Amino acid sequence: MTPLEALLGATLTTSDGGTIDTATLANKKTICLYFSAHWCGPCRGFTPKLAAAWAEYKKAAGDDADAELVFVSWDRSEDSFKEYHAEMTFPAVNFAPELCSGLGDKFGVQGIPSLVALSPSGDIIHSKDSGVDLRSLIDKHGAAAFPLSTERVSALKAEAAVKADAALAQLYDGTIKCMVKAPGGGSEMSLNDLLGRHEHVGLCLGDGDSTDSTYAELAETVE
Repeated sequence: MTPLEALLGATLTTSDGGTIDTATLANKKTICLYFSAHWCGPCRGFTPKLAAAWAEYKKAAGDDADAELVFVSWDRSEDSFKEYHAEMTFPAVNFAPELCSGLGDKFGVQGIPSLVALSPSGDIIHSKDSGVDLRSLIDKHGAAAFPLSTERVSALKAEAAVKADAALAQLYDGTIKCMVKAPGGGSEMSLNDLLGRHEHVGLCLGDGDSTDSTYAELAETVE
């Protein structure tokens, strides 16, 4: 028995009612468990995004896909599970509430929807301390986030850092126009001009909520 069979059972259920052998997942780089339930509003919002990203990834990767996505249901009845699973194109752990809730406990799932990436040995790939939010990666990158391995996550972080550095350079040289307005209805100037007048310029990124005390505290500090 493989580690994945011990965790998930000998077979998985496909959304059309068939079965696949869990042992076939042993050749994948990552096995992504998707904890979700039909009764969960945020789950119903995220599932279509995940399903679309997965379909795009599978279409591009074909039989060479390095990942498998597996639904772990926290539904309250088998009928609800079947109805919800029909919306997905990836297999599921057979409906067994104790097994599925036990998997959540084992991998520290505290709320749904939640994604957990495992190695073929059944070990969690991204620990809580890593700060990796797989759901956010799917939201942001879609199919490009797969196979959700450590290598892919590192590559996405590196790509984001390069883009951030490029954007900052463009702000600095004026390629990206950013107008800055003086307080109290003062005149406007570009951030590029402001940088030319001062040795240091601090940027405070926020939503402009005047009730947020952070802005007042920052103003006092500057003064």
